[in-house]
Amino acid sequence: MYLDSTNLQPTALREIEKSVGMCYPQSAAALLGDLARLMLVHGFRESFPNACLLLSAQEVADARKTMPSTLLPFMRVLENQGPDFYAFDLNDARGWRIVVWADHAIVEEWTTFADFLGFLRGFLQ
Repeated sequence: MYLDSTNLQPTALREIEKSVGMCYPQSAAALLGDLARLMLVHGFRESFPNACLLLSAQEVADARKTMPSTLLPFMRVLENQGPDFYAFDLNDARGWRIVVWADHAIVEEWTTFADFLGFLRGFLQ
């Protein structure tokens, strides 16, 4: 599902949590809102043309079938070799570690969501 102004509501995230039996970190709605706004920037769309937020319980559940149970995905980027999933690592005590799951392994990580957004903003310059 592609984002629009109505998709990133805390109630939508609560519905996903209820459906998949996991909880997002506390301020996930605000953080994902920041990401959604960044995704609208031309430079982001050029660098990640096939990126989309996972905004439905079904999308999240489908993505979780391919990854460890402690990862809660929030974005998919389609690549030639298959999708990369960006996820909260709920094994992290604070729940803020962001990882990229590709095929069968974590291939990138950031300690905080702010670090992750900083990485993405680097593509806009």
